[in-house]
Amino acid sequence: MAGTTVDFDIPAQPLARALAAFGRQSGLQVSAPADAVAGLRAAAVRGALRPDEALRRLLAGTGASYRQAGGTVTITRGPTVDAAPAADRAILLDTVTVDARAENAWGPVDGYVASRTATGSKTDTPIIEVPQSISVVTRDRVEAQKAQTVPEALRYTSGVLTQPWGLDPRFDQFKVRGFEITSIGVYRDGMRMPTVGMMSWAYDPYGVERIEVLRGPSSVLYGAASPGGLVNLVTKRPPSERMGEVEISGGSYSNKQISADLGGPIDKDGIWSYRFTGLLRDSDTQVDYVRNDRSFAAPALTWRPSADTSLTLFASYQKDRTSSYGTLPALGTRFANPNGKIARSLFIGDPNFDRVDRTAYSIGYAFEHRFDDVWTVRQNLRYGYLEADQAVLYGASLRPDLRTMDRASFTVDGKLRSFNVDNQVQASFDTGPLRHTMLFGLDYQRMSARSIQGYSDSTFDPGVPTLDLFSPVYGRSVALPPIYQNDEQNLSQLGLYAQDQLKFDKWILTAGLRQDWVENKLKNYIGRSVRTQDDRKLTYRIGLGYEFDMGLVPYAAYSTSFEPVAGTDRLGAAFKPTTGEQVEVGLKYQPAGMRSLVTLALFDLKQKNTLTADPLSPFNSIQTGETRARGVEVEGVASLMDGLDLIATYTYTDAEISKDTNTAIVGNVPAVTPRHMASGWLDYTLQSGPLKGLGFGGGVRYVGASYADNANSFRNEAFTLVDAAIHYEWQNWRLAVNAKNLFDKAYVICNGGDLNCIYGPGRSLIASLRYRW
Repeated sequence: MAGTTVDFDIPAQPLARALAAFGRQSGLQVSAPADAVAGLRAAAVRGALRPDEALRRLLAGTGASYRQAGGTVTITRGPTVDAAPAADRAILLDTVTVDARAENAWGPVDGYVASRTATGSKTDTPIIEVPQSISVVTRDRVEAQKAQTVPEALRYTSGVLTQPWGLDPRFDQFKVRGFEITSIGVYRDGMRMPTVGMMSWAYDPYGVERIEVLRGPSSVLYGAASPGGLVNLVTKRPPSERMGEVEISGGSYSNKQISADLGGPIDKDGIWSYRFTGLLRDSDTQVDYVRNDRSFAAPALTWRPSADTSLTLFASYQKDRTSSYGTLPALGTRFANPNGKIARSLFIGDPNFDRVDRTAYSIGYAFEHRFDDVWTVRQNLRYGYLEADQAVLYGASLRPDLRTMDRASFTVDGKLRSFNVDNQVQASFDTGPLRHTMLFGLDYQRMSARSIQGYSDSTFDPGVPTLDLFSPVYGRSVALPPIYQNDEQNLSQLGLYAQDQLKFDKWILTAGLRQDWVENKLKNYIGRSVRTQDDRKLTYRIGLGYEFDMGLVPYAAYSTSFEPVAGTDRLGAAFKPTTGEQVEVGLKYQPAGMRSLVTLALFDLKQKNTLTADPLSPFNSIQTGETRARGVEVEGVASLMDGLDLIATYTYTDAEISKDTNTAIVGNVPAVTPRHMASGWLDYTLQSGPLKGLGFGGGVRYVGASYADNANSFRNEAFTLVDAAIHYEWQNWRLAVNAKNLFDKAYVICNGGDLNCIYGPGRSLIASLRYRW
């Protein structure tokens, strides 16, 4: 069966029917006794594959296996047993046992190259069949690059600019296709992890199996969303086989960490299985007095009473102790200052005052039940709670001596509660020559954020001391600032959506429609006022692709999005949601039999109804703004041979402020939106010889020049960074040393003007030792 490829097209269905289709399409005779296939269901198999590859996919997860003698394939329940050759002296080929780790959209990936996703469709779909640009960062890739935050894991992803506001351990920040998605575009298991003000989840990547980036408007599946796209973290789930790993690591800035990942079946039948993932970190950072300590734990439990039903319970706990890096003036960082260069390690706060303590936990579940060949239901639910206690000093102004900084004190006591539930009904069926995968959904999310904030600055409050940027003095008394804001925001969203993925011959049509109802209620406890705002919006997506036998899929798509805007204009009318619309055309290429995926996307993206200054009332806004981005994204991920992995990306973004009441900035480029970005990573491990198991990795990241503000008053310089790794694997052990920004390139990102500059991360080294069983 390991010869030429065959163009298979077998939908998910009972195993007996799938094997009959396999026999017709492969030309092989299949012997499948009733007791070997009763009650089992095959996964869908489509594309040009060798017959043995297709059969493995059909049997994955069923508990059945096969053996072949000549042109006959025999299916058995459980692993096959060696047998004597038949009388006609046909030769029995190798026994193939089911690989329980066969890829699905929510599970692990072997290596760098994923082939399936649910982020772009909410169904288990091949990436090449989704008419939208998607990147999947696998667990193996995260570990190879030793990413300790989600932004670090996405550094080698096209279209994504990480930490656009500079390094800040309080937040995971992203811009996708030139649009900010930090507050409304970060999801876990398809459900939003909201960021409100100074309250952000910053979930640890050690707890995720894969990180997926869906680029472009995506409201048709997720409701309110940034037009740039979203980042979805897929949580680690209990495995069907016993596994475990323990790792210790240490490195720059006194970084010390221990982590563990354990899981497997609890009972002999595998009905119950578990997983526990956790880590402890004690670390400084490149800025004096700023900690990066973390405790993280994520248990999970799966109940699978049959092949048709599963329930997985998830929980997570994360506690962080850190602080703000603070922003610095451009004079002394980006530009020359007669007093000298401001040190990268300068802390503009005070260790007696500054603190950021964050505690977050969540609990939820993922339920799925398959009724028959057509109907499947799923429900995903999560409750989350986050508490943030912050006190920071940051720069307010620079005095004429160009060395004395007036500072502002800022405190936050915040609590964020969120509830998400997503109900889905999936129907897979044929109508004549058309094959349908229909999805109907009703989701609801509610977010409640209570925030008490204080503020004061040294220009009028002597209780806030100034700071000499070139000779800082710490340990001074800082008075707590007066409370200026005490409010509670309650946001609820109800969405009803439908989607159909149709296949006709080699054509793939995806169409979706969604109606959302959003209520935003703001309680002001100081002003004793309540303001409620209701929005409703219809969004949609339609995309068409054609799958060639070689694994190439050209596609074209149109999609829309919306994002609520709180507040009113000078006449008291509530603001309308901003809207996004995009035209995207592209190519996806994933040749059968090769572990590679190449994508090319061209997009024209527009956001309307953005807030601009009201020319009749300088203290109010009107919705006449518009931002447009056009560009090209190229990404290739491949495992070219055993032990060799490759990533290559290029991004071109032509963004402009196309409408604004301030005509001086019309035609300008939005702040921190580089026109060019590129990256490449190569990792090779020796497969034989006396040095077998020794490997080397290296990468280059380029971020082009960008403007520091919408006025385009000055530019951030382009920068190129080099990463490297050396690792050695022997039996169950892995020893690695990773270097990020190997040559310690100093660079500055300014976002919002000449007082909002932050140094990028300098060189850091991490040595790790892992034992896996």
